[in-house]
Amino acid sequence: MFHYSTRDTAEIAANFVEMMLEVVKKNGFIGLVLANSIAINKSTSTARALIRQNMTTSRMALFGTRPAKLFKGVEIRAMIFLGEKDQPEHEGTIYTTEAIKFNSEQRKSLLENLSFESTQGLTLGQNRIGDNLEDHSLPKVGNATIRDILLKLKEVSTVVFGDKIDKEGFNQTLDFRRTGGYWLNALETFPYRSSKITTVSFENQVERDFSILLINSSLFYLYWSTYSNLRDFPFSLLKKFPFPAVETLNSRSTELTDLKNRVSDCLNNNYITHNATDSGRVGEFRTAQCRPEIDEIDDLIGSIYGLDANEIAFVKKYDNHIRK
Repeated sequence: MFHYSTRDTAEIAANFVEMMLEVVKKNGFIGLVLANSIAINKSTSTARALIRQNMTTSRMALFGTRPAKLFKGVEIRAMIFLGEKDQPEHEGTIYTTEAIKFNSEQRKSLLENLSFESTQGLTLGQNRIGDNLEDHSLPKVGNATIRDILLKLKEVSTVVFGDKIDKEGFNQTLDFRRTGGYWLNALETFPYRSSKITTVSFENQVERDFSILLINSSLFYLYWSTYSNLRDFPFSLLKKFPFPAVETLNSRSTELTDLKNRVSDCLNNNYITHNATDSGRVGEFRTAQCRPEIDEIDDLIGSIYGLDANEIAFVKKYDNHIRK
């Protein structure tokens, strides 16, 4: 009788992967269409460990559901999984695409030019990128530039947001919404209240202002797109992002505060209300109207994180085909 290592995983796709690895003979090939939870959920880390144990090299092509879906009418975020069961002596490497987001016209040619890149050393761990304490999520990498950016984020600091926020006596706060889309937003105070808004406190103004800029940046959007389920913005994802040296932020405090004020003014001026609730009028930000300011954020923050000019240009153009 076969006993599943993935029996406690609340994801049937993980059981399916384990069964395939059991029944396929050595040097046999596996090709599956699965829910991409296999790559990005903490609960499916056992399945990922089995893949590494049985395959020297495996590939995962990961697709979003906005603006179009891989399968019409199906909301599940899907992936294509490919690999040869060769039972390596050492742990294998999983290669992934970036988070592929496409429109209906692009669907017909979607599989023609898939690009994969190694996830080695970039797994999101218990506390930060690549900490090796626990496998919480694979990155959707896809090309060398994204990998280089993630490696720089990993190396820039051992301090992360989780070390810097919500301590006793901290009173410099910001709000952010725990859902994602084509843009992520943060302000000192949101123009409406919701159970999906989280308030975070910082020790001082410069750290708070920097954090508002970061969450609104295309750099953070790339990080979110790389490690998230492309729907939610969990607090844990913010906590694991590297936090730069305080001395660096203090040396640029005037720039940070000035840009934070301009970005905040732009977002508030491009807020559209929809429905009235007991907490106020709920609406949305037309964030694309603030693209010039967000590009300025990435120039400033990119330099703080040590990105070169080509990497900053890449970040600013990331997902331009959908972030109109």
